[in-house]
Amino acid sequence: MRAMLWTAMVLAGCATKEGVSACTSVCGVLFDECQLESFASFEECESSCAYAEQRGAKVDWYDECLANVSECNTYEIVECENEHGW
Repeated sequence: MRAMLWTAMVLAGCATKEGVSACTSVCGVLFDECQLESFASFEECESSCAYAEQRGAKVDWYDECLANVSECNTYEIVECENEHGW
C-alpha cells in the first residue's frame, strides 16, 4: 500500500521530478517499489544515498538509469549502480 501511494504521488506531481530529490526517487524504487533488502528503512536508504552523493556518486544519473530497469531486475539495478557509483 505504501509503495502504491508513493508511486501515485511521484507520477502525479513529479513528471519533471521537481521538489523530489534524486535520493528520494532512487529510494522509492529500491526500497518501496522493488523492496530490496539492502536497507532496513527508507530513511537509511536516503542517508546512504546522500553520503554516496557527497562522495561523488551521480545519483541523478543513477535515478534515470533505474527508470529503465524492467520489473526490478536485480542484474539491471546492479548494472546501474556500477555505472553511476553507488
